[in-house]
Amino acid sequence: MFQFINVIDKYIIEFISKNLQSEVLNIIISFFSFAGDDGFIWMVLICTLMMSKKYRKIGCIAACAFLLSRITVDILKPLIARPRPFEELSHLKIYIDRPTTYSFPSGHAITSFATIGVLINILKNNFYKIGLVLLALFITFSRLYLLVHYPSDILIGMMLGLIVSEIALHSFKKS
Repeated sequence: MFQFINVIDKYIIEFISKNLQSEVLNIIISFFSFAGDDGFIWMVLICTLMMSKKYRKIGCIAACAFLLSRITVDILKPLIARPRPFEELSHLKIYIDRPTTYSFPSGHAITSFATIGVLINILKNNFYKIGLVLLALFITFSRLYLLVHYPSDILIGMMLGLIVSEIALHSFKKS
């Protein structure tokens, strides 16, 4: 099963490398990747929420989900130790600084979906919900487009992020 997933992952990476990348898109998509580096955009959003008395509790729950997602990544990456696509497929041209950590799971995906998982469950405004989902998807897709993650790294990262958000939401409901 894992061998089949690995073959599909590499096929998709090769397809992106040969058919989707362009100079203009590289610049635009690199911006989204940069916004997600170390969860920067999510930390700014969480701090903004926590500064408001009205949204402080939401910010605290999102912060817990974010921190739990970072702990999960820090445990899983060295444990699984999956090489990045550009390490296994050395002919790939990378347009950003080469990450030095392992590939699985995607830290950008898990932090993005852990944070928005909390926010879309609590916020009432559909405009904000759609905007957050689109931002998380752009950040997450950027890692695939830039050839620094396999699709399975991204998908599992998204799922783990949503699981972490549910854990954070459930923990706060009990308290």
